[in-house]
Amino acid sequence: PEPRPRPIEEPHGALETVVATLAQPRPPAVEVAERPPIDVEAADPDAPAGDLARIRALADAGETGAAWRVLRGALVRDPTDPALRFYEGLLARTLGRDDEAERALRAALYLDRGFVMAHYHLGLLLIGLGRPGEAARALDNAIALSQALGPNTLLLEGDGAAASEIAAGAAAARAGLGPDRGPDSGIGSS
Repeated sequence: PEPRPRPIEEPHGALETVVATLAQPRPPAVEVAERPPIDVEAADPDAPAGDLARIRALADAGETGAAWRVLRGALVRDPTDPALRFYEGLLARTLGRDDEAERALRAALYLDRGFVMAHYHLGLLLIGLGRPGEAARALDNAIALSQALGPNTLLLEGDGAAASEIAAGAAAARAGLGPDRGPDSGIGSS
C-alpha cells in the first residue's frame, strides 16, 4: 500500500488547500521521468516539439515574455495543438490576462476533452475569477478523468505530477468551494 500523505494543516481557501496538497511528499511508487536539459537555442523552432521545448524552457527560466512570443509564433503554425493552447492559458494567466487564459484553456479542452491539466487549471482560474459553479464543473472533470487513469500515471503537461496527485489537489480545491457549487455535470461541461 502507498503511504498516506500528511494531513493538510489549516487551509485558508481553495487555492491554499491545493498548494498544501501538492506540497505533500510523493509516494515512493511514483517515478517521475526527468526531462533532459533543453538547449533553447538548439531547439528547432519549426517543429511542434521544438516549440513546446522552447516555451517550457523559457517559462521555467522566468522569461515569460520571450515564452509568450515563441508561443504566438507556434500558434500561427499550429493553432489546433491542445498543448500549445494549454501553455497559452498558463502564460496568459502569468501575464495577468485572465480572459485570454480562460479562452485558451477552453480551446485546449475543445481540442482534447480528456486534457486533465487543462480542466484542473481552468478550475483554479475560475476560482480566482470568483466563478465557483464553473470552477466546480472543471474540477469535477479533472477529478473524474484523473481517477479513470492509474494512480501513478504521469499526466501530459503535468510537470511530473501523477494522476492521483492531481485528483487529490482538484478534490481539495473542489471541497473548498462547498457542497452546493453547481451540479455534478460530468465530463465535457466545462
